Amino acid sequence: AFITKTGAEITISQSLGAGNTPRAYRFARHAIVLSLLGGCLLAIGLLMGRHSLIGFFQLASEDIVADAEDYLFIVAFGVPSIFFNATYFGLYNGFGYSQTPFWANSAGLGLNMVLDPVLIRGWLWFPPLGVRGAALATVISQLIVSLIFLAIARNASSRFHHLLKGFRPNRHFAFRLLKLGVPVGLQNALFACIGMTIARLVARWGDLGVAVQTTGAQIEAICYMTAGGFASALGSYVGQNFAAGKFDRIREGYRKTLLLTSVAGAFATVLFVFWGDRLFGLFIPEPNAMREGGIYLRIMGYPQLFIVLEIMSTGALNGMGRTFAPAACSLALNAVRIPLALWFGAYALAGIWWALTISSFLKGTVITVLLLINLRRFTRR
Repeated sequence: AFITKTGAEITISQSLGAGNTPRAYRFARHAIVLSLLGGCLLAIGLLMGRHSLIGFFQLASEDIVADAEDYLFIVAFGVPSIFFNATYFGLYNGFGYSQTPFWANSAGLGLNMVLDPVLIRGWLWFPPLGVRGAALATVISQLIVSLIFLAIARNASSRFHHLLKGFRPNRHFAFRLLKLGVPVGLQNALFACIGMTIARLVARWGDLGVAVQTTGAQIEAICYMTAGGFASALGSYVGQNFAAGKFDRIREGYRKTLLLTSVAGAFATVLFVFWGDRLFGLFIPEPNAMREGGIYLRIMGYPQLFIVLEIMSTGALNGMGRTFAPAACSLALNAVRIPLALWFGAYALAGIWWALTISSFLKGTVITVLLLINLRRFTRR
């Protein structure tokens, strides 16, 4: 999904910055078609390979394995919608309109939050479906978001009214989208693989370690999801000004956006470091879980500002069309987590969290330096 989303954001914003609106719409059409093709291919891959994928984790409980395979089977049918929604989000961001996808995705998230307890626990005369209910809630919510986007597009005043009308595939437009989006998509796919490897190392410390990492990562998302939203907007802003040659505006936009998101990063650091155990206890109130969860959040709280730096600098570089360098650096420094986790994790579970923290410090520093080098290079031109 990141391939077409990122490619659409960059190509559309740069086309608009260059004053070529018809070209922007051609990129939008190709992005939608590619997203549907990619979503269908991944869905088929999940349906055919779910047994091998779950087997990678070497889970001991047959019930958990069966639940995980059922979850993937159901979610696979929602993958094309996930790809479609992410790409539509990129289309709106590329044109500089982020409110519509925000409300559409908020509606989907709200529906998911309602459907989860209803389908999982069997409320309102529904049978309790457990894990299958969670999967169904995800699929239904994503389908509803897709229908919202399509309903808006049917309006004659919509920017994407009859978007695919007269579509003719063009190798140049498809290649340009893939060239910009593949590094980001590959980075996220391999990041997921690295995350699965880390999860296996965490599993050596028992079920508590897995619960701490899973829940802690969701709490930690407060910061990086906020920064990610700003980074998408920044990428569109940078893309338009980059194509227009307005590098001073790029610097100013980056500086102001970084200042805003740094507030969120600083807040997350204080919250995680000083009140991490209490925060974790809101989700898992057991004493052992609160203690270990507090340790996780405290360690992961230290690099929050550097995580913000990484995300914002990556967004700016993507807007300039420089997607390969930040993706390569992020991938390389994420891969460092595995040997560090093997080394530190041999002594304590917290050692694995320190491996993640060290990697985050390095990524934030290196990618920000890359951005400053690129800004200086283009300013001199």
